[in-house]
Amino acid sequence: MKLILSLSLFLSFTMVADDHNENEMYQPNKAEYYIFKYKPGKDADDLIKWSQDWAKWSEQGGAADAFANYSVTLLFPYYHGDALSLDGVWVGISPNSTEHLKGNQYWVENGEKLLKTLPVINHQITETWQRQISDTKDGSAGYAVYMDCNLGEGVTGAQHYEAAFNYAKAVQALGDNIGRKMIWPSTGMKPGWDYDFVYLMYSSSISEMGSWEDTFYSDYADIPEKKALDDLGGQCFNARSYTAMSIK
Repeated sequence: MKLILSLSLFLSFTMVADDHNENEMYQPNKAEYYIFKYKPGKDADDLIKWSQDWAKWSEQGGAADAFANYSVTLLFPYYHGDALSLDGVWVGISPNSTEHLKGNQYWVENGEKLLKTLPVINHQITETWQRQISDTKDGSAGYAVYMDCNLGEGVTGAQHYEAAFNYAKAVQALGDNIGRKMIWPSTGMKPGWDYDFVYLMYSSSISEMGSWEDTFYSDYADIPEKKALDDLGGQCFNARSYTAMSIK
């Protein structure tokens, strides 16, 4: 039920956002998450090599068109409450559903040879909508923290996003360099996931996240935009972090 509510809030949210400074806010986009374990005898080196081979393949022939707007990041668990449950995550991002499913179709019809050499087993594949709140200055991600979140009582996704966006703009003006996203899973979540959205924070490097944590309470915690966001209520759980490696 929460998933259905999340999607309905997301759809209403996108319509509201169109009437509120849409030129300053980010457009929603599609993302897919392949959560994997290594096959026996395989490791991260094998996966990175395979991913680089995939990236070369994706730039040739019909694949070049199908994946022209598809980016890939590999995530490897760092601080994690169940680190033995996964070895990593393939994150693929597309600007919209049309581009995303075009890539899916090309892969299904033409990727069999590469798929046979894949050094991992995907045990969960989740499709999502997501919307950027802020980005790092150079657009890179070296470290990422994900959390499962609930909205405050009676608060819509539109209201929460707008408050989070205003807060991010305010702290960026003070020197903040953290990327943030709200993510709505749509297909492929495990039964029992009962939250409204996933919240993502990322930095260009591991150390930069540490610097942000040290300056948050002294520089960013008491500004009006933070109070406005806090007043909406809500809570996040299950924080887990990953190192990030860009592939394409």
